[in-house]
Amino acid sequence: MYRDDFILRHIRLFVQAIARVLGLIEKGDLGFALETLRVSFLDLLGMSLDDFLAYPDDRVKEFLYFGELGPMGLNRTAFASSLLVIAARIYAEKSQPEKSLECYEKTLRVLLETTLSEEEAVEFPDFTPPVEEILEAVEISLLKDELVAMLAFYFDRIGDLRRADEAIRLLLERHPDDPDTRDTARSFYEYLLEEEDARLLEGGLSREAIHTSVRRLGE
Repeated sequence: MYRDDFILRHIRLFVQAIARVLGLIEKGDLGFALETLRVSFLDLLGMSLDDFLAYPDDRVKEFLYFGELGPMGLNRTAFASSLLVIAARIYAEKSQPEKSLECYEKTLRVLLETTLSEEEAVEFPDFTPPVEEILEAVEISLLKDELVAMLAFYFDRIGDLRRADEAIRLLLERHPDDPDTRDTARSFYEYLLEEEDARLLEGGLSREAIHTSVRRLGE
């Protein structure tokens, strides 16, 4: 009961913080909105926004989950990702695209690592920003290689094979002669060729297109 009350109290604080920040953005007070968001990030997560952005990627989940992907960890993940997306929006409006991209990339990493590390579908809180919504705000072509690779696996998991293929082809365009990238692509296409035609077509990718990609890898 105490734990449930603790989570609910933090959700209320989060909702209030979001309302304040969005109100300031609407008024055009971007500087104060960003400072308010920074204070809220520290209060809710126990770490400053800038420290979180610089925090080692391989330790972020440990920091958010405390070793357990339960309600507390999922809510902390939702708090962090939601605030990061709003920070990205503020930085973009302040003509700081590099900082905006940094926020979007950290958000995607948190959400993708959480999703891909679990065998079953992860039930994030309703206020968690969807991956698809983030990708409407930032071009995949701007993301780091590791995130593009993670998106390929994510798209495959949700059945969007066309976009998974696009992510793989983007990596090949960046590193056409890299053996590891080519091996990853080859393994991906060989795996797809073992799938039923119905799943391929439902995912927006034809068997013929896959064969074409395999032939290109052999050139």
